[in-house]
Amino acid sequence: MVKLDRDIIDVRISKVRTAAIRLCRFKNMSLEEFTGNSDNLDIAERNLEIAIEAMLDIGNHVIAVMGFEKPENYYDIFIILGKNNILQKDFAERIAPLAGLRNRIVHDYTTIDHELILKNIKEKLPDFEEFSKQILGIIS
Repeated sequence: MVKLDRDIIDVRISKVRTAAIRLCRFKNMSLEEFTGNSDNLDIAERNLEIAIEAMLDIGNHVIAVMGFEKPENYYDIFIILGKNNILQKDFAERIAPLAGLRNRIVHDYTTIDHELILKNIKEKLPDFEEFSKQILGIIS
């Protein structure tokens, strides 16, 4: 039986946590403060992308190694992890929309809704650490 690669997971968990730390600077900003400096937008978008991408990479790795059903899209990665008790099901359903945010950042970068970016930072920031804890819990 193939085992989960702890190094792959650890490196990506580190990316999630580092990106979350960088995003913390925005959690108490008003929309005006946030959008008033283009560097804020660049830092926020890039670190959201990094964190979400690392989470998706971990999910894909777990799904492949454990032989779970193949996801049809990024959203499904989180749902499959929840269905298979890798993540708590309600938590997996709550964070699954992050996949869509990642897609918007990567593919629709010219029309990014900065209010949506800031809203996701404020609402989802704790979820990055919760994801990390739940994943590390299954490999401990």
